[in-house]
Amino acid sequence: LTRRQMETLSRQRDRWVGDGLSSEVVQKRVEFASAKALRDRVWNIARTETLQASNAGQVEAWRTARGEGLLDPDLVKEFITTPDDRLCPICELLDGEQRPLDVAFSFGGLNPPVHPSCRCAVGMTTPKETAQRRSA
Repeated sequence: LTRRQMETLSRQRDRWVGDGLSSEVVQKRVEFASAKALRDRVWNIARTETLQASNAGQVEAWRTARGEGLLDPDLVKEFITTPDDRLCPICELLDGEQRPLDVAFSFGGLNPPVHPSCRCAVGMTTPKETAQRRSA
């Protein structure tokens, strides 16, 4: 568990003791809460690493396709968020940001995720300036 999770668990244990629960009940609750927190952390890491591999693999596939002349060299990658009530303020600012394939986004990475539990993705598109000229 992380230090933060351990501190939260410790505060909860202190509350249970303060509520007058027996040491056996407190111990069982601590074990249950610890196992749940560990399970949640494992899933969080797995989801985040899977998203990292997926986005990195997609960018690498585009890079390879471009190198083989199969992809328009003017296309750029674009940062894509999920616009819902779980969208974090960090990623919200990155939505729609475009960069050449080999250039990092403004957060410093070549592709999402930006943070643990990040649900963002990377897409391929025509640069905004080109798209605006075409529609004018």
